[in-house]
Amino acid sequence: MRATCSCGIFLSLGTIRNSPRSFALLIVPTGIICFRGPAKLGEGPLKKIRVDRRNAGRKCIFCGAGNVSKEHFFSSWMHPLLPRKADSENVNGLFTRRGRDISQPPVIRTRQGPVFTKTIRCVCAKCNNGWMNTIESAARGSLTSLIISEKHILTVDAQRAVAKWIALKVMVAEHDRPSMAVTGSEERRAFMDRGEIPASMEIWLGRCGVDFWQCAYMRHSTTISNSPNFTPTVGRNNIHSVTFGIGDLFIFVLQNNSNVPLKLEPVIPGFTIKILPATAEHRWPPPETIPERLATGIAHTLEEPFSKAAGWLPRQVGE
Repeated sequence: MRATCSCGIFLSLGTIRNSPRSFALLIVPTGIICFRGPAKLGEGPLKKIRVDRRNAGRKCIFCGAGNVSKEHFFSSWMHPLLPRKADSENVNGLFTRRGRDISQPPVIRTRQGPVFTKTIRCVCAKCNNGWMNTIESAARGSLTSLIISEKHILTVDAQRAVAKWIALKVMVAEHDRPSMAVTGSEERRAFMDRGEIPASMEIWLGRCGVDFWQCAYMRHSTTISNSPNFTPTVGRNNIHSVTFGIGDLFIFVLQNNSNVPLKLEPVIPGFTIKILPATAEHRWPPPETIPERLATGIAHTLEEPFSKAAGWLPRQVGE
C-alpha cells in the first residue's frame, strides 16, 4: 500500500462483536497522516520509493473542474513566520500496524526543503484565486496574531473567520489521501457556495510552539458504526481528527459524520479554547502553554481508544 501523504499508519482492527452492550462497534482501516520534519517514524527496514507526480484525471474537489493546481497547506505568507533549519527536509513515511504491533516494514520517503513547502494538488486555479483567497485574506490578520502569540482579544467574528480558514485547510489536506477523506462533496459544495462549515466539525485552539509542533500536521481518519450490518462507503471515511501547529498556534479539529456519539473533546482549562462553534470572545494567548507531550496526546485523541483494546466501545449518550 502506498500513499502520497507524508506519513501513514494504517490500523486494521476488524469488527468488535460479543459486546455486553446492545450494539457492536465496527472499525475499518484507520489512517494517521503526518507532514513533518525529520523524525524517527518506527523500527524496521526502510526503503526509498519514487514520488508519484501523475495528475491524470484529477478534478477540483470543490467545483469539479479539471486542470487542478498546487495549494500550499501552510500558506505562502506564513513561511517567514515559521522555523527554517539549514538541513531542512521532509520525512515522508508509511507503515502499517495492527493494534500496537507493526505488521509490515515501514516505507520512508525524504524530500528536500522545509515541511511548510508541502503542497497538495486538488483545487483549480479559479477556486484557489477566487473564493478561497477571500477566506485566506479575511483570516490572515487574526492568524498572524495567533501564530506569533500577540496579545489581543479574539472576537467572535475573528473566530469565525479563522474557523472558516481551518475548515478549508482540513478539506484540502484530507485529499492528500483521497480514499480517507471524511468531508462529503455536498458539504464541500455548501462551503464553497455559502461558506457553511460542516455542522459535524468542532475546532479548538491553544498555544504550543515547541519543536515538532512549530510546523506539523497530523490526521487520524477511520470509519465506525454502532451497527454490525453497516456497509462502509467506498473511498470515504466518516470520522477524523486533524491537528496542526503553525508557529505558536496549535489547532485541533474533530469531525464526526458517523452514527456513533463519541465524547472526545480536548477541553483543558487554561490551555485550550473552542472557536467552533464560537460563543464568546477570548483573550489570546491562553494562560497556559501546551507542552509538547500534551500536544501530541491531544493529537492522538481519536486514535488512542481504537488501538488500546479490541473491546473498546464509546460511551452511550446520557452516561
